[in-house]
Amino acid sequence: TKGSFQSRHRLSDSEMGLLLLLSAFLRVVSSEWQHHESAVLAPVRIHNASSTAEKKEHAHIVENLDGGLLEVMQRVYMLVNRTRGTTDSTVYLPNVYSAPCYFSNMDPHPIKFGELFDEKAFCEYLEGEGITHKCLDAPQEFAAKPFRAAVPAGNCEDMKMLTVQTNYMGLKVTTGQEPYINKKFLHIDHKDTEIPTPEWKDFLKFSNILKPSLDIEERVQQLLQKLGGSGKYVAIHMRTEDDWKEHANGKCWSSPEAIVKMVTTHSEFQRLQAEANGQGRSLKVFVATGDKAPALAAWKSVDGVEAYTSDEVSSGLFWNPRAMLDWELIKRARMYIGSKTGSTFSLVGAQIRDYKESFAYGKEKLEHHVPDPKVRDIYGKWEDVKYLSCYGTFDVHTR
Repeated sequence: TKGSFQSRHRLSDSEMGLLLLLSAFLRVVSSEWQHHESAVLAPVRIHNASSTAEKKEHAHIVENLDGGLLEVMQRVYMLVNRTRGTTDSTVYLPNVYSAPCYFSNMDPHPIKFGELFDEKAFCEYLEGEGITHKCLDAPQEFAAKPFRAAVPAGNCEDMKMLTVQTNYMGLKVTTGQEPYINKKFLHIDHKDTEIPTPEWKDFLKFSNILKPSLDIEERVQQLLQKLGGSGKYVAIHMRTEDDWKEHANGKCWSSPEAIVKMVTTHSEFQRLQAEANGQGRSLKVFVATGDKAPALAAWKSVDGVEAYTSDEVSSGLFWNPRAMLDWELIKRARMYIGSKTGSTFSLVGAQIRDYKESFAYGKEKLEHHVPDPKVRDIYGKWEDVKYLSCYGTFDVHTR
């Protein structure tokens, strides 16, 4: 019966003690196993959770490249360096604006990267560097204006990367620009001599990767025929535009007539002219300038010389594509002449040629007080003309 069953199965005190001891042992074993399981499995679960939380969202980078041609090139260089070796971003072809720091925007709207540079060659370079990119197959919307509004033009003084993030077409898009690297990487010593740093030299090497667009190259070839071919002419960058005349109260501006007189009375130019004239031809001179009519008028007065500008072949081009046309013709000239008063275009024009047959015009300070010293025009071999930067020297900036 029920009562007899309970009496038959009632545990003795010794049996009850043994059962309690066994129960305690099992609890300890269970706890240790749970702890062991947690020690083995928890890091995997924690790692998975933390990796999801900490993993960077994939960035889509569409940068705005402001400035003159050389500043645009510098920013392409920095974009490549910043994204090389990363796997959390996709680079698209940038937008290009002509908005130098201290001067007004020269172009009415942005231009596509491929209007300035050879897209295919650049994309092949990105491929070789292992940079995730979308070039020729990039959405057309990424070449348009939505990425411009929040990024001010001419970011010159702020040495930090200027970045704006936008949600567009369902993607998180980063757009922005960096300051010009010549402020950090091109040192001017106490003797007013430019000293390229290793970073600047690397940029000069990189700039040769940025080849002209096919349209610009065709125009270069057309003008080369008139100039007699590569290495057969003199190229000069005449920084004589009105904005430079107004800048620093005109202290850095040299008139077209003064520049031409200094150049044509120098023995090295006269040697090339005599060589050409002795062969029954005029010496061809290519003039890179944004103020073409006064420059051509100054050269027209020189016998035995025939001057050309990119107007010959630049119909339909905006400011920076015209500068790219000038740039290529400077690189391929026999002799080069540039300004040493602060023009990046002139400066790099000599450096990209490794200073081969390079000459300069500039300004010499006669009184060393600022902001208004007296100056005079000077001319000579590139290394003999002191560098006088007109940014800050006269304590005056104008737009």
